[in-house]
Amino acid sequence: MGAQTPLHWAIGTSQRAIYRLHDTFFSFTLQSRACGH
Repeated sequence: MGAQTPLHWAIGTSQRAIYRLHDTFFSFTLQSRACGH
């Protein structure tokens, strides 16, 4: 169990980073489209 905890933590951290990156990219795309119109 002790070796599994860091793995879960790494997976959770990377997933949060991906979600955050996706949110930033999505909001940036919306801003670009808003400026384009």
